[in-house]
Formats: sequence, C-alpha cells, structure tokens
Amino acid sequence: MSLDAGTRIGVYKITGILGAGDMGEVYRARDTRLNRDVAIRVLPEAVSRDPERLARFSRDAQTLADLNHPNIAQIYGFESTTNALVMELVTGKDLSAVINRRAMRLPEALAVARQVAAALEAAHDAGVIHRNLKPANVKVRADFTTKVLDFGLGTAAFMSPEQARGEPVDRRSDIWAFGAVLYEMLSGRQLPDPIDWTALPRSTPVTVEVLLARCLDRDVTTRLQAIGAARVTLDEAAFRAETRSARRGQTDGSRWLAITGALVIIAAIALWPISQPAPGATSTPKPAPTPRSTAVITKDPGADDLYKRGLEAAKPAREADLRRALGYFQQAIDRDPTFALAYTGLARTYVFLADAYLPPIEAYPKARTAAQAALAIDERISDAHALVAYSTFTVDWDVASTAISEREFRRALDLDQNSVTTLNLAGTYRCFRGQVDEALEDLNRAARLDPLSPVAPYLRELCDYLGQRYSAVIEDHRKTITIDPSFPYIESWAGAAFREMGDYEASLREYLAAEKTMGGSPQYGLALTYRRMGRDTDARDVMRRMDEQARTRYVPSIFRAIVHGDLGDIDGAVQLLKQAIDSREGFMLALRDKPDMRPLVIDPRTRRVLDRVDALRKK
Repeated sequence: MSLDAGTRIGVYKITGILGAGDMGEVYRARDTRLNRDVAIRVLPEAVSRDPERLARFSRDAQTLADLNHPNIAQIYGFESTTNALVMELVTGKDLSAVINRRAMRLPEALAVARQVAAALEAAHDAGVIHRNLKPANVKVRADFTTKVLDFGLGTAAFMSPEQARGEPVDRRSDIWAFGAVLYEMLSGRQLPDPIDWTALPRSTPVTVEVLLARCLDRDVTTRLQAIGAARVTLDEAAFRAETRSARRGQTDGSRWLAITGALVIIAAIALWPISQPAPGATSTPKPAPTPRSTAVITKDPGADDLYKRGLEAAKPAREADLRRALGYFQQAIDRDPTFALAYTGLARTYVFLADAYLPPIEAYPKARTAAQAALAIDERISDAHALVAYSTFTVDWDVASTAISEREFRRALDLDQNSVTTLNLAGTYRCFRGQVDEALEDLNRAARLDPLSPVAPYLRELCDYLGQRYSAVIEDHRKTITIDPSFPYIESWAGAAFREMGDYEASLREYLAAEKTMGGSPQYGLALTYRRMGRDTDARDVMRRMDEQARTRYVPSIFRAIVHGDLGDIDGAVQLLKQAIDSREGFMLALRDKPDMRPLVIDPRTRRVLDRVDALRKK
C-alpha cells in the first residue's frame, strides 16, 4: 500500500517516500515521541500474507533489535497492525550506486567488505540469516562507514545455488551472497555464470581471491562455513594493503605472511598422486635438491595426515573421489594456513578439474591463484611455478601469457628437473602448442620417473593423436589400461585413432568401453565415428545426449560444436564456438587443424568465429 505524507503509523508520522520495489516500500517518518527521523519499511504482500515468513521476520527483527551492532541498521520496532518495520534512517549511498558498474578502489572495497562481514557475523551468531544480501541493501557513507539493511527478505539476483533451487537455506547462503557482492565491488560487474575470474584486478591480494573462490563454491558442503573467517582474512588483507601503501618504494620481504589465515580454494579434484617407482625401474639421477624453507612443510601432524589422506583419496581420479580428497586438503590448510604443499595440491586439483568438470575460465584462474598462494609462502616450489605457467597459458591466450609460461616452466625445471607434475604439465603445454616431439620427451621422462601412474601414458595418447601418430596412440593406450583399466577422462583417443585409420568397428568398441568407464558420459568422437559409418541416427542420438547433459553439468562447448557442425547444424555450432571462446577451452587450439574440426574450418560462418581466436592469440 502507498502512504501519503502525514499518515500516522503508531507514533510515527510519514514525511515522504524513500524508495519502493519488490521488497516493499520505504518511507521517511518522524518519531513524534522521541523527535527523531526514522525509516519505515512496509512489508510486501508476499511476506504479509505468509504467516510463516511473517513470524520468522518478526522474530529476526526482535533479535536484531537487541544486537545494536555498528554495521547493522538499528531496528526500533515492528508495527504489527500495518506489518511495518521501523528502523534507523541511514544516510549515504546504496553500495550499488557506489559501484555504478565500476570497480571500487581496493582499500575502499576491503573496508566495506570487512564491515559487511562483521554485520553478518553478528547476525549469524544471533541465529539470524539475512537471505537478501545485495549491494542495494548496503548503505555506505562518505567516510565508507557501512551498514547492512533489510534482513529476512529474498531476491533472485544474489541467491545461492541451493536457494535458487528452493532448498532450505542457512548462513552459508549468506556467504555465497557476500562473495557475489565482494566480486562486484572488485570487478565492477555482477557475478556471471560461469564466474570470470580474470575480471578481478591484478592488484587483488591472493588471499582475497582465495576467499572469493571459497565463498562462491557451488557445493554448500565445501563452501566457507563461517563468515567470521572471511572477516579475519579481509582484516589481514586490508592491513597489508595499508602497510604496502605506507612503505611504497620499499621491498616487501615478508609477503608470505599474507597467506597466514588464508582460506583455501574450494571445489575440484586432484591430480594423480605420484607413486613409488616400480622395482627395478630406472630414472635420471636427481641433482642435489635446491634448498627450501621449512614453510613448504607443516609442523602440525594433523595437517600432514589430512594432506596425505587427500593424496590417497585422489588416486581413483573420478570426480566423486577427487571431491572427497579436496575436503582433506581443505582441512589440512584450515589447520595450517601456511602449509604450502596443500596449496600446490589444490592448484593441481583445479588443473585436472578444468575441461572435464568445470569450464577452463573458472578452473584455471583458481589453479593459478592457489599456486601463487603456495609461492607466496615459498618461492622455491617447482610444481607451483609449473602450475602458474600452465594456468596462465590456458586462460590468457596471448603473446604475453606465452612469455610468462615459458619463464615459469624454466624456473620450475631449474628447481626440479625430475618433477613428474612439472613434466606432465610442460608436455601438455608443448603438445597444445604443436611442439609434439618436445612434448613427448617430457611425457616419456615423466612415465619413466613414475611408471605406475596412468597420467603420462594417457597424455601421450592425446599428444600422439594431435600429432596424427595414430598407431602410437593405440600403443600408448595399451600402456594406460595396463596400469589402470578404468582410468577415466574426457575422450577416448584410441577410439579416435582407430577412426582416422579407417577401422570403425575398433573405434566403436573403444568408445563404448570408455563410455562405460566414464559412467555413461557421451564422447564427441563417438558421434564422428557413427557418421563415418553412415549411422547418422546414432550420431544424432549422441548429440542429443551431450546437449541434455550440458543442461545439468559442464560439457565442453567445443566438443558439442564439433558434433553439431559435423551433422550440418552450423548455426548451432557458431553459438557453441562462441561459448568455447568465452570459456577459454584449450581444445579449440589443439584440434584446430585436425580432421575433427574440418567442417568448422571450411564453413565461412564458423570460420569467422575461429578467426576471433587467431586475433586473441596475436595480442
């Protein structure tokens, strides 16, 4: 209902309207008893007509009224006759107006975020969930004093995934919304899906990027569990930013301390742990190791045990097991935030997660952030340098990123030329750049150093396929399945090799066996094989299953584009290619001149989209 100036609600006299929206109307009013101005929110009918929501809102208002927290707009009362909430009249701008589609300066963003986190912490400790956190419900004064308003209502714009699905919510839903607000303050953009981590300014502290990643974990069970931890991280980040500002021009010799109290990046899977060499296996003798600081290890036996359990849990290399392993890594870092190896493990985790379970644009920036967190603790961790190198190459797609990747890979190999992780990453990097011979040298060496791991043989399958060495792919595959017959990943390269050799029946057998191993997930190459066999109906069925699966989980857009293009749906392929570019899917680069993409390269409509990739790579 609309209230005219002069209308009375109890002892309050309406003097004007402040705003209106889906969450009701807000009026300026005069408290005739205490002679002060107040704000009155008349609740929307959706709340007023819902007895359960109204009762909960009334209880929360009473609890908040007792808090009297400096970062929460004070609640003065609740007028039940008109379902109107009486509260402090807060001056200043809405945070949405402060942002105004422009990234805030880092000190100001941190100052606001710290106060929002403190407000949520106080509310959560009192048993109140906000349910409605967004920039429009945060008031910021000229001196950046901040107050949070409107607890207890709801809005789709900043809902957590579980909230949007209509599932029960708790304080972790507020934590998601907090992450979305912080992302918008730092980037000037509302949170996209998938999250574009490259939109964050380069000045964003590593600890804050890590915090964001954990707040915005779609899995509520591994999301940040307490907003107080976010406040601590932001306090430390703000202190270090102020210290750097005060000491500008001097060398910051203690940057590693910024990691203390850091919140580990959540969501993902882990690379296959390095196994012990088989009896009698030989390898290149290791040089004397580069001295490392003690920061790379942990003095906490509990953290060390959790880290080892994480490595062990990761061995099956399936998504569910690897997510379970992630929980162990997280707990290890929660116990010891300076445990550098755990950060390195998480970075490896995201590298393996990318392309298979998450869009690269989401996974690789997180991998880079985790690796940088490890290097901030100890610069001499070879695998962390390699992870920075690989993640940079896969996300940025330009000349400058290639230079960074080359430099970081050189540093990694200087530190440890026998690191299996570094060799696998370097080999894949060179393979995707078309340096097949050099790539196979790295991968062969990794296989000799760790003969019980299926990772290097599987990567050799991919590399030999990209090099169009189809007989070698089949031999590589025999070695992979000898080590682990059920090793799962994106695509059956043996099936692809048989197809390109003209043995379609063998190709079909490989694809169907791989599909069974991968829990029924369709592979793009299976559709191509069906097409070569003249079985278009079966090929279209594969396309349909891929499209259906893409509605509920990540399926690489480039793979779907290849199938749509091969079946003549060029318009659909164009849209999927654009999505693949936006997601930075590296297979666009790797498969560009291979038979898989021939229909897309030939057609001028798709060719124009592919030209965008060339333009990005030349920058």
